[in-house]
Amino acid sequence: MCLRWPSEPALLIIYSLTSAASIIEDNLSQDVENENGAVAARVYRLAAVLAADVYAVECMRRKPPLARDLLHFWRRVDRYFQDL
Repeated sequence: MCLRWPSEPALLIIYSLTSAASIIEDNLSQDVENENGAVAARVYRLAAVLAADVYAVECMRRKPPLARDLLHFWRRVDRYFQDL
């Protein structure tokens, strides 16, 4: 998403992931035990980790951080999302 929309606010990426997880959870999963529930839980966790990266970028005086700032952060500091 960051590669496709580098000029978008970084928080939009988090919002998109959280919204997708919510839709999966509400519409596709009956309980946490099934596959869709596991997918929703993973997307929520990714959004939480991404929020930590956004905060780290903000602490580097990039306010408000854009998706391109996250790409730079991942290349230099934390490769987790770059390697996904």
